[in-house]
Amino acid sequence: MRRSNDALTVFGIHVAPHKQSLETENAFSFTGKGWLHYVVICLAIIIPVLVVYAIVMCARTRIAKRKWLWLLFVAVGVFQLQLNWTTGAWSIQPLYFLLLGAGFSKGGPAAPLILAVAFPLGAVLFLLKRQSLRQVDSA
Repeated sequence: MRRSNDALTVFGIHVAPHKQSLETENAFSFTGKGWLHYVVICLAIIIPVLVVYAIVMCARTRIAKRKWLWLLFVAVGVFQLQLNWTTGAWSIQPLYFLLLGAGFSKGGPAAPLILAVAFPLGAVLFLLKRQSLRQVDSA
């Protein structure tokens, strides 16, 4: 594009045709994927299991004060990593909260799958501090 005398003119266009449809190109598949894809898919399965386990344990633990805050803290993950499944492009959002620590999104039938995982800080802290929280209740 060129601008001359406050007029914007299209100077040239480049078109690159796709060899296959976008649905086929962005389909969920494990062929040709790198180690990061496998790490993220494993984390997307493991993290929600850990978070649900921690929520159940938190709900069953007798905590003297602010149990609902612990439940809320356990239910979210922080520091999100997103991975575009088709291209392998990834991004990190350091200040992000993700329910159950993992998720996915797809902008439409032809869009790539975006996997997101977050560190389950609340679940890890609760499981590490569970014994001391119980002692506070019994004292």
